[in-house]
Amino acid sequence: MKESIHPDSLIGDFTIEYHLNDINSTAKLLVENCFSDVGIVIINGLMGAGKTTLVKALVAALGIEDEVTSPTFSLVNEYKSEALTIYHLDLYRIEHKEEALEAGIEEYLYSGQWVFIEWPEVIADWISEPYYQIRIETVDAHTRKLFIETNISVNP
Repeated sequence: MKESIHPDSLIGDFTIEYHLNDINSTAKLLVENCFSDVGIVIINGLMGAGKTTLVKALVAALGIEDEVTSPTFSLVNEYKSEALTIYHLDLYRIEHKEEALEAGIEEYLYSGQWVFIEWPEVIADWISEPYYQIRIETVDAHTRKLFIETNISVNP
């Protein structure tokens, strides 16, 4: 895994390049060093870039053992442990804000729980700061590059 992270603080922008075999350790790195508090995580990337695969690894790194699948047709999947709830939204099929409103998407944004959002464009103006944003780029068939932006203070 190649990473470029400021050693003292993960506030701001940074990148991580990783081999798909290292996705679990990459997710653990993000959870332990970037995600300081429960929040909204926006995940952008082209179709097939690995957004759901990254969410699966992040959910596991947060300690939830549920099977993580794409919520493309259900719009929302919920993963739970005794101490934690995670909502995983895939808004690819949502074309208008009214559809998202009817589906109750706005409630998840204000739940105070972890919310991972794939294809967030249609509700972008509903998402208020602070939030984490991850953009995934495909380097080659086995390598991905994450561009992470955060304005949330982290615990040292």
